[in-house]
Formats: sequence, C-alpha cells, structure tokens
Amino acid sequence: LMVLKQEAERRERILADRRRVASKWRPKIPQVRKVNFENFKNRFQDVDEPDYAIDVLMGGPTTQAQIRREHGQRRREEIARLRQSYLSLKNNGSGSSQNKIDAYEKARRERKGDVLQSSENEIQRIRIQSQPVLGHLTALMNDTDQRSTPRTFMRPFKALVHFQPKMKEILATLEEKWGDFEELDSDQSEAVELSAGEEVDIEPEVLEADDMGSAKGEGEGEEDDDASDTESLESVDSNADEDFEGLMDSPEALRDMRCYVEFIDNEVIPLHSRFDGTGAEKVKFDDLWSLFRVGDLIYMPASGETGGRYHEVWRIYKTRAPDPETSYPTTGWDFFEDEHQVNENSKFKISAYYIDHDGSNFGAVQRKFEIESFVGERSIESLEVFPIRYRHNHQQLLQSLKQQGRKFMEYLEDRHQQYSAWTLTRNPPSAQTEPDDEILDDQEYQKMRHPEFVESDLIVDLTEAYQKMPDWMPRFHQLTMNKSIRCEIKDDEMQIQHWFNGSRGTLAYTQSEIIQHADGVETRQRRDNLAADSFLRYRIKGSRTFETDPKALELRDEDLVLLPKRMFAYALRERRFWPIDLNFLKPVRREPGVFENLRIQSDYKDVVRGLVMSHFQKKALERKYADIATEGPSQDLIQGKGRGLVVLLHGVPGVGKTATAEAVAMENKKPLFVITCGDLGLTPHEVESSLKNVFRLAHLWDCVLLLDEADVFLSQRSKLDMKRNALVSVFLRVLEYYNGLLFLTTNRVGTIDEAFKSRIHLSLYYPPLDKTQTREIFRLNIAKLKEIESERSRMTGEPALVIKEGDIIDFATKHYEELARSTGCWNGRQIRSAFQIASSLAIHDYSNQAALAHSRGQRAPVAPVLDRTWFEKVQMSTQSFDRHMKKESGAYDAEMPLRNTFYEGRFE
Repeated sequence: LMVLKQEAERRERILADRRRVASKWRPKIPQVRKVNFENFKNRFQDVDEPDYAIDVLMGGPTTQAQIRREHGQRRREEIARLRQSYLSLKNNGSGSSQNKIDAYEKARRERKGDVLQSSENEIQRIRIQSQPVLGHLTALMNDTDQRSTPRTFMRPFKALVHFQPKMKEILATLEEKWGDFEELDSDQSEAVELSAGEEVDIEPEVLEADDMGSAKGEGEGEEDDDASDTESLESVDSNADEDFEGLMDSPEALRDMRCYVEFIDNEVIPLHSRFDGTGAEKVKFDDLWSLFRVGDLIYMPASGETGGRYHEVWRIYKTRAPDPETSYPTTGWDFFEDEHQVNENSKFKISAYYIDHDGSNFGAVQRKFEIESFVGERSIESLEVFPIRYRHNHQQLLQSLKQQGRKFMEYLEDRHQQYSAWTLTRNPPSAQTEPDDEILDDQEYQKMRHPEFVESDLIVDLTEAYQKMPDWMPRFHQLTMNKSIRCEIKDDEMQIQHWFNGSRGTLAYTQSEIIQHADGVETRQRRDNLAADSFLRYRIKGSRTFETDPKALELRDEDLVLLPKRMFAYALRERRFWPIDLNFLKPVRREPGVFENLRIQSDYKDVVRGLVMSHFQKKALERKYADIATEGPSQDLIQGKGRGLVVLLHGVPGVGKTATAEAVAMENKKPLFVITCGDLGLTPHEVESSLKNVFRLAHLWDCVLLLDEADVFLSQRSKLDMKRNALVSVFLRVLEYYNGLLFLTTNRVGTIDEAFKSRIHLSLYYPPLDKTQTREIFRLNIAKLKEIESERSRMTGEPALVIKEGDIIDFATKHYEELARSTGCWNGRQIRSAFQIASSLAIHDYSNQAALAHSRGQRAPVAPVLDRTWFEKVQMSTQSFDRHMKKESGAYDAEMPLRNTFYEGRFE
C-alpha cells in the first residue's frame, strides 16, 4: 500500500508539472480579466482551459482585508494537508483510515472568491501572461530573464506607460505582417498558432508509469524516476522557449498585442495622463510617479520667516519610486498592518536642481526631496513640494522669476548698484545633510542667524566673495551619462493556485509568479532628460563642450527661472561682503551736471577733469595690453611703478574736498570707495595687509578711491615715534605701486612728510567759502529742497513747502558778512544741515498751527513756509555752541588751524 501510494503521488506530481508547462505555453485568450485578490491568486476554471492574456487586480478599501484573508486561508489549507498526510501514514499500519478531517473539509467546502464589488474599481496590479507580449516588453526593457513566466507589474505601472509608444510600433508591424490571417477560419487559425499542443506534448512513457513500481523494493528507484521525469519536462519547456522568437512574430502575438495595447491605452495611460494638467486635485502615494515628471518644474513655498528659506523653484532630473513590496503579512500584529506601514522607510524621492554661478560658470546645484508614504489621497497643494503648474497664478510667478533671472545675468556684468534692504542669511536649499548647513557664515565664521540692514553702494562680485568666504560657493552637481539600467525581478511569495471543480477543494497545481521589482524606467527617463535638457547636457561629468561650443555657456529663457535671488556683493560703506537680495538692487543715481554744481574754483575743475580723463584713458589702454599679454610702456624706469594718480585735497572742513572726489566718481560713472585710517588697522602689518587688499579691490573694480582724513599716514616721521614711522613707511611703499585714482583729504597739511610731496601728483588747497560761494551753495540747496518737497507732496498729498528764496539769500549774505571775521560762516556741510533743520521746523510749525486752527474751528494755513526766520533760529543755536567751544578751547573753529600751524592760510 505504501509503494502504491508513493507511486500515485509521483504520478500526481508529474501530472501537475505537465499541466503547469501546458498552461504556460498554451495560447492565451486575448482578453483582459478583472478580478479581486482571491481570484487573482487562484484559478477556478477547468485546468485545461487557457488563461487570459492579462489579469488585472482591481482594488479598493477591502483589498488589504482580502490579502489577509487569502494568506490565512492558505495557512489553514496547508495545515489541513499536513494533517491529512500524517493521518494517512499513521493509519496505513492499522489498516484503517480517517476519511473526514474537519479542518480540511471545511477548507475544501469554502466557495471560490467573491465577485468584484462596486468599490473595487482601481487597478492595483497587472499580470501579463501572454508570452508574445512578455517577449516584446521584456526585450524593450532589456530584461529577458524568465521572460516566459507570468509577470506582475505594480502601480503606477512605469514600464507599461513608458514603453507604450514602442509597443504600438510593434503592433503596427505585426498588423502589417499578420493582419490578413484574421480572415482565416478557426481551424486554420488553430493550425497557425504554433501547434501549441504538439510543442508541449510529453513522452508517453513519462505518464505511463507501469506496475514495475510494485515489484521494486519500497521507495526503490523513486528518486531516479522523479529526476528523469523532471528532466523530460524541463526539456519540453526549454524546447518551447527556444521557439520564443517565432512566437513573438505570429498571429497569436498580433491578437495578444491588440488586447494589450488597447487595454493600456484605455485604462492605464489615463491613470498617468490625468496629471498632465491641473484637473486632478488629489493624489495617492502610488501615483506620485505620474504626478512628478522628469523635466518638470516643482514648487516649494518660501518660508515666511525673516531670514528663512526663500528659493521656490527647481527642475526635476530624476525620480525614484519605492520598490514594490513583495512580502505579505504573516502572523501577530504585522498581520493587521496597512501595506504602507509595513515598510515605514519607503519614500518617494525627487532629485532636482537649481542654477547658480561660481564666479566663472553656471552650474547645477542638487536638491533632494523626499515624500513620506501616506494612506489614501492627499491634496496635491498640501505636499511639501508639488509641480509648479498646480500653484495659483503660476504663470505670473514664472514671469516674475524670469525677470529675476534676467537681473541676475545683468548684475554679473553691471556690478555697481545701490542697495537699501535686508541681507539674506542662507543659500537656497541644496543637498545638505543638516538644515543649518544652508545658513551662511559671516566673515567672523559665525552663523548668520539674523539679517542685517544695508544701505550702501554695492559691487556685485561673486568671485571675490567666494575667495573671501569659500563656504559661500555653491557645490555643483555633475551628472554622469553611463548610469547602468537596473532591472530586477523577484518571486512572489504567494504563488498562483489552480483548482479542480471550481472550488478550493482539490489543488491541481501551483504556478510561480514574478513581480517586476525594478524596471529601469527612471534611469531611462534620466538619460532622455540629459539629452533634452541642454543645460545639463553641456555639464555632464567629463564633457568638454565649453571649449568647443560657446553657446554652452548661455542660458535658455526657461532656465532663468532657476536662478536664485541671492547674490554676493561688497558694500562700499560697510566695507564687507554680504549675501543680498538682487530684487532690491537699483541703478546708482547719477546727478546731472554734478561737476558744474560743485562750488570750487573753476581752475580746479579743469585741472581735475583733465587729469582724471587722461588717467582713465591710460587705464583703458592698459587693459588692452593685458588682453594680449603685453605690458605697455611707462615713463618710470621701473615697470609697474608710478601708474596711478594721487590727488591731495586739503583745507578746512566742509569746503568741497570730499564732494570733489564724489563728483569725479559720479561724472565718470565709477564707484567711490571711501576708507578712513580706522578701517586699515593700527599696526604696520595690519595696515599693509588692509591697504593691499583695498588697493587691489579698487583697481579690480575701477573705483575712485578716497582716503578721507589721511592725517595719520601723511604725518612727518620723527626719531621718537617708531610706530608712526613704520605706518608712514608702509603707506609710502604700497602707494608707490598703486595704479588707480586716489584722493587724499586732510586739514593738517602742515604736518605732511616730505616723502609724500614727490608721490602726490596734484595738491589742491580749498580755502574757506567766500560770499559768492556761500550764496551759490544756498541757491543749490534751495533747488534741491524744492525737488524734495515736490516729490513729498506727490507721494503724501500734503502741501509742498513754500520757499521764500529771496529772503533766504538775503539771510545768507548777512550771515556771511556778520560772521566771516568772527566765529566763521557756515561751510558747505553746515549749510546743508541748516536746510534740513529749518525745513523740518517749518513743517512742524505748520502742523501745530493746522491742528490748533482745527480745534478752534478756524481756517488752517494753506502750506508751510520756509523763510529766513527759521535759519536765524538755527544760527542762534550754532553760535551758542561756538561760544561754548571758544570758552573751552580759547579759539573759534576758524582760528584753530592757524593756532595749530596746520595751514599757511593761503594757497601757493
């Protein structure tokens, strides 16, 4: 009995293998079968009936419960079979058998899976069972391993969507070749269909196990028979696989491909294309690959915090969806976990970039985004990052960003600008490991936790900024073209079960199923994008395109939106580099006729203009020599010396010394770089280092350099003060090789060291203002005040200040005549201050009178009035201060220079 039982089991195994091979190679029904999970994993039709070309798992809210139920059902069936086998062996010796096993019978009597519910309307998995379709699809994927085994693709069906155009081309080729065969009758069609029955026939002796088994010893030869039978079946399977190429080019292939292409076009592509526009408002985690397309712009709202994240737009160059989950819940608490919670680390990853500049070239700065898995649907706009097309008024934002990008390009060339705004504190987000890595260090290498307000002329210079602060430089990401394509399949733990008699009673055989774990689509998309994205294509690692194609350095119009609003610039007033917002940069205001409005001697104007013009012409010529790597001739015996222009302006304060340097810079459209002795340090080493750096920057940016109040460096050397001697010597040596335009101002000309006389090209004395200059300066300030008041009135709607010009000029004349020989009349700076104070007092008085009239019900004044009265009040306050100074020092301001012998009192 034991031998007969073993022989019967062997025959059952052979029959099961035969059915498995026959089912695998039997032509499929060219239709799509949509089922729930139980029917997806079980076959209840006759075992000799062909399978469908495509099986589709339709999912819904109950899918996870179905998976758990199926897993539990299989465990119970396996336990029942083991018990049946055990009891059969146990009862063989006693001659009795147990025909009823409650658990087993219960499992057998369970009916087959439920029909599809109305809620199960989402495609979750697609199993392709047609060998021709699998052959063509796996060939396109370059993954022909186990290409004849049924293969399941998980949502979002990347490979099916990506290769659909090529599958259509293959279908068109098959239509052209085999389309006429559709007119054949069914008999002829069966003859053409590769004679599948003949291909999978098994040798009769494999199935006809004779009775010799009973004559052998118990179990004798069984292993040899099994091995022989298995080899025979494998040979049949192998022979069929060898004719696979013929199967892919046949009428059967045409019918199956029609079914496949139509199904993908009608039911799978719409799942992907519904995210083409903005019609879809919500998205599931499994559909994020369809939402985020390689090459698309993505948007992350800026932080509203001061000094927070500000960059908003990136371009995708790669996406990475989590690999499909191929395991099933077992026992314990995992059995009740949701599928998205089984693998908590599964994330949808996006690799994107923005464009930045490293001082020489543009490059891509990488930024990686990760979206945690979530259950159900989420609003697209609630995601941390989403395609920019879903942002409200995204076209308006793109136009704004393009304009910002054009400014970025412009300021790389036109570097001298004005700025009045807060600084930035961080770089755009990139592939940093810590959020704090985005925060920039200041020049003391401390994190910029808070922005600073800067109001100054700026020089935009990324190269110099990165040399000063290397950590500010963006780290460019260079992509490689030779990324290998990763295709990987995994066996599904839950095999397909084929049953007899349409119920889960008797198992005919099981069939393995593989899941497409990795399909290489994302790598292919990355490659395609590198070919389409000219910015990245020119910047592939190892590319030499920059050397052969000048256009590689240019940005397309659509690339401008990726440029940051952050630039680095040197603030001339603060004398340091700052990260600034380019949207607040403005052109430097140029006063028309600034040199004509300068109230200095006309001879001085002509001399200064002539020297400055000649100097800048020589500088332009030097740059031409530099372009051809040649040094031009020089009047100095030693090359490199004496190419600068040094002008000394000396005189009492407020008579136009600084204004002269400002006028020269403005008229020649050059930046004015102002430094003082305190900016350079106190020790010779500090002074030398600072001077060299300042002179280098001034020369690089073609600045007009003004060293204001340069008394310390110009003073005479003495035997008693070695520190001062060292400072003067350092200044003399560095000055010798400076080839830019330098203005020195001082009111202590009597103490200048003899060595400076030969190094100063022009020395101009500015005497105190005379009556004519005083009146002209008053008129100039009146004109400026009228312009200011007109603009104030236009902006606020309040009446402009009424200025009584004649009355004020009379005051100026009287003021000069009364004070010129006593305490001294106002200088230019004091006159400007007097106008600011007097106009403020007049407007304040007007406001008080208007409020008083309103409270009394009287008519208010028409407008504020500025006349000499207010200037007389200002004069009274200044005279009070002058008298106090005389009491303390024993002399008025005008007498101090003569007392200290800093002047000779006249210009010679």
